[in-house]
Amino acid sequence: MSQRSILITGCSVGGIGHAFVKEFQSRGFQVFATARRLESMSELEGVKGVTLLRLDVTDIDSIRTARNKVSSLSGGKLDILINNA
Repeated sequence: MSQRSILITGCSVGGIGHAFVKEFQSRGFQVFATARRLESMSELEGVKGVTLLRLDVTDIDSIRTARNKVSSLSGGKLDILINNA
């Protein structure tokens, strides 16, 4: 069985999105954690199974860039999406 993947928006430290990242990572998911500013997720940098992406959900170019990166890294498959932003 292939590794399941999840994209979570709004993953700044101290919020519910950040807690979701930790939980799904601990369950073996490939986690795509997003926030408007990468610095706001610095605590997650280097965590195995977590990819940090800049994403502003109000900016279509940012959405497209994140979509393309996730598609490339996940083989075009995303199992779960949590919109927390």
